[in-house]
Amino acid sequence: MKTLREIRDALATWQATAVLLLLYAVALAAATLLESGLGAEAARSVVYHAWWMYVLYGLMIANFILVGQRMQLRKRRRWGVLMLHGGLAVVILGAVITHIWGYEGTLHLREGETSDRIRVSHTDRRTIPFQVTLRSFHLLRYPGSHTPSSYESEVTIHDRR
Repeated sequence: MKTLREIRDALATWQATAVLLLLYAVALAAATLLESGLGAEAARSVVYHAWWMYVLYGLMIANFILVGQRMQLRKRRRWGVLMLHGGLAVVILGAVITHIWGYEGTLHLREGETSDRIRVSHTDRRTIPFQVTLRSFHLLRYPGSHTPSSYESEVTIHDRR
């Protein structure tokens, strides 16, 4: 029990907050570099969906809660700071929920088309709970080049409720 108490006390410090946020920033930078060099799937498997990323999320949530308790933010009625810590914990918890139960897909549409089917992998297709209509699509290129400079899509989301 003494060891758990020591871990809790160490996690309830501003220093722990700084270290955890630095580790998170390094992880996100590494994921960005991986994605640009090897693709999104590499970034997902090595960083975003790695076991250690979930541990980092849990430590960050615990840190925000423990620092708030240690500083007695509720008792001292420091509502703004308490809301900040709670909000950060909720955002991170939302990221964890998205990583565990969410999925990412691609929706291919031509102008005027409507669909509710996305491609999740090369062969797997899923139906999403709304429809998307591509009203218009514009591709701008760098002057004197065929290299795209920006894309612009106008879409309409149709809710089925």
